[in-house]
Amino acid sequence: MAAFLILASECDCRMEIKARLGMARSTAKSLTSLWKDHSLNLQLKSRLVQTLVWPVATYACESWTIKVSDSNRQHVTAFEMDMYRRMMRLSWTQHRNNKSILEELKLTCRFLAEVKRRKLQYFGHIVQADSLCTHILHGIIAGKRR
Repeated sequence: MAAFLILASECDCRMEIKARLGMARSTAKSLTSLWKDHSLNLQLKSRLVQTLVWPVATYACESWTIKVSDSNRQHVTAFEMDMYRRMMRLSWTQHRNNKSILEELKLTCRFLAEVKRRKLQYFGHIVQADSLCTHILHGIIAGKRR
């Protein structure tokens, strides 16, 4: 599979985010036999989501431009809650709110925080390097004008 980044004409990453989350949803759907297994507890299933599904969703997330509307709307937060509901085998017709699901799992919403952490970590990596990118970010170029 080739790695590429989807950019819209407005330099918006919404299409890339939707594509990545869609790939992760299909990965979670392929793991249905794990979600149906009654011998696995919810804590183990939560770790399986983090190790098998989240890497598909967070691939190249360092380059995403996440707007407030993207994080609050049905993209990132809804993806995380959808994974938890799928893991717990809850249907949308059961009318469980997100807060009750997170309380039952003893978790907080962590996916968006992980994406932001990885973006900051990559930024720190870029700033430490001694390259043209670093000089452009700092706005300082050595030398004097004639």
